[in-house]
Amino acid sequence: MAENEVVVRKALKSKNRNLNPFILLLFTILVIYVVVFTYMLVWAFYNSFKPAAQWGERQFMQLPVYTNEMWSVDGFFQGIDANGSNVTNRDIYFKGIFYNYTKVVAAMPGKARAEYYAGWNLDVKMPKQAYNNTFFMIIFNTLVYSIVGSVIIGVVPCVVGYVAAKYPYKFSTLLYVITLFVMIMPLVGTEPARIKLLCRLYLFDTMWGDWIVNFTFANMYFLVFLAFYQGVSGTYAEAAEVDGASQLRTMVQIIMPLASKMIMTIALIFFIGRWNNYTTPLIYMPNIWMISYRLYTITTLNANTLGDDPTKIAAAMIIVVPIVIVFIFLKDKIMGNISMGGLKE
Repeated sequence: MAENEVVVRKALKSKNRNLNPFILLLFTILVIYVVVFTYMLVWAFYNSFKPAAQWGERQFMQLPVYTNEMWSVDGFFQGIDANGSNVTNRDIYFKGIFYNYTKVVAAMPGKARAEYYAGWNLDVKMPKQAYNNTFFMIIFNTLVYSIVGSVIIGVVPCVVGYVAAKYPYKFSTLLYVITLFVMIMPLVGTEPARIKLLCRLYLFDTMWGDWIVNFTFANMYFLVFLAFYQGVSGTYAEAAEVDGASQLRTMVQIIMPLASKMIMTIALIFFIGRWNNYTTPLIYMPNIWMISYRLYTITTLNANTLGDDPTKIAAAMIIVVPIVIVFIFLKDKIMGNISMGGLKE
């Protein structure tokens, strides 16, 4: 019994040593961070159901209230309808608690009509893309844009990092130097040249153009994968090669699965960024509508019908909900530590 008490006391002392002031301060900051962002998300969620009239009364903290005065779409309104009858705010009703969401979804479909010039001399005027963009087509475009692009950004640095670690020659050193140069040098003002090149190659306003632009290794994640693969024992690859596996099969089936959690984490980070990104589709793919790009345009251009703050918050919630669902289902697979087994001699 005495020996067991000594062991327990030693364990408690080791735990108390870990609870130093820095750890407690860091934990407090993280708790405050989580509470603040959770509150902001909840606040935005219940404000997305409010009528514009209630928001106009500066009731920012109150829950949605639907009375005869608050069910007006545009606040205290008075005018003449299409039949010439006088109408007031009591005649224009807020049609259900999901009315803001239905307004946003109904306004998303439309026809894209952006024009641009292509060809090597930029003398070919591309025809207007006048096809109808339905709501489901916009969702499909966004999924393809987000998933394929994030996979490319996650896999390409992984492959190049493995090659540079597996074959430490002068070319691998060159890849390392190029990455450092791109990360350190302030390469600004390259957007016009990139747009001009894509137009000359007929890749502007296409998914292929975006995928090719993102097919690069010169970023921070190349350095992460390079350091990771340099720490992986060469016994894994040697054992596979002894069994007759090719270099490609060794990389794909033996080595890359060791970094699968890193790849999934990087891909998820970029999936969230690309799902929320509206500037890149706005500049490079004006006729291929994404959900964030389309919500940005309808909430800014259609200010008369979609310009009130509760409707804008509802549009933001439409973008947030899929990201929350993705994180809930994938958090157990991507939030773990990387672990590798050993090989027996």
